[in-house]
This record gives sequence, C-alpha cells and structure tokens, in this order.
Amino acid sequence: AIDIGTDLAYMSATLHEIFSWHDFSISIVFSEFSSAFSWEDNTSSLLGCIIGSQALRQGLDFNSTATRVLRQELDRLKIQPMSVAKKASKKMEGQW
Repeated sequence: AIDIGTDLAYMSATLHEIFSWHDFSISIVFSEFSSAFSWEDNTSSLLGCIIGSQALRQGLDFNSTATRVLRQELDRLKIQPMSVAKKASKKMEGQW
C-alpha cells in the first residue's frame, strides 16, 4: 500500500504541475500559473514521496521519523547552502 501511495502521490503532484501550467485550477478566482513548473518541482516532489514512504515503513511517530529521515537524506545528498542554490538559479536564468 505504501508503494502504491508513493506512486500516486508523485503522479498527482506531476499532474497538478501540468494542469496549473495550462492554467487549469479548481479555484475560479486565483490562477496557479505563476507557480507552475519551477525547475526543482519534480525532484522536490519525488524526494518528499521517498521520505514519506521511508518514514511510514518504520511505523513510528511520522513527524519525528520523517524529520530524521529527511536529515539523513539531505546529508547523503550533500545539501548545499542557499547561496549555492541562488548562484545556480541565477546561472540558469533565461535558459529555462
């Protein structure tokens, strides 16, 4: 069930980005177009699904387990400071 939930969550997040890119929204008043498809969306959504599924598998308190699993994954990925992210974003500006 966790694997199916993980797959559905990721597909739902991806479909949400596609629909909002085409200005489809459940809200008549507010457009989500301006937030659609930033370059890190798919990676962030996938990471969230992976973290959530790992936390669920451990069967402990979800919030504290997810926080611990996220920290471990960020350490494994060698997370960089915000200044590096800003520099990378600036370098890609106008090319995306």
